[in-house]
Amino acid sequence: PVMDEIRRDFSESMDIQLIVGGLRPGTKEPLTAEWRDLVLHHWHEVNKMTGQPFQFDFAMPKGWRYDTEPADRAAVSVRQLQPESAIDFLEAVQEAFYVENRDVTDEGVLADLAEEAGVPRFEFSEKFNADQTKWSTQSDFARARSYGISGFPSIILEDAREPILLTFGYQTYDVLRPRIEQWLGEAVFE
Repeated sequence: PVMDEIRRDFSESMDIQLIVGGLRPGTKEPLTAEWRDLVLHHWHEVNKMTGQPFQFDFAMPKGWRYDTEPADRAAVSVRQLQPESAIDFLEAVQEAFYVENRDVTDEGVLADLAEEAGVPRFEFSEKFNADQTKWSTQSDFARARSYGISGFPSIILEDAREPILLTFGYQTYDVLRPRIEQWLGEAVFE
């Protein structure tokens, strides 16, 4: 919802782009009971802080691998095919995972979500499996790390000067709006 408000109020004033950061990319080991409990604890905290809905009861079944790379690569695929849909697509992936308990590590689930977002399934699958897209996803991860980002959500403001970290972690729109307005008033564009 905060990103929706930022997009509503500032999309005319600045270019808003999605960069995927790789929360848990490339995880090979199945989720342990202890790790699942820790993740669910964080989800409960996010739910309390933001009001975002979660389905806790059936989340992350035993033996499941919590690898965020496929969902990140799917977002990059949609960004390459329909840039204007990338953030909305990521929201759909998050809802599918956190609320509907769909397995967003599965290419078929991601293709379904892309198709629901108006991206032809064949085009999505072709882009999703392309080496260039895999490289672009890794490039996004590296870019996020170069900004010092290790937690999400994070927002970077970038002009002709050094990038500025607007937020590392959740902030309300009431906190972010005046910061964005101030930055826009001082921004240097070439």
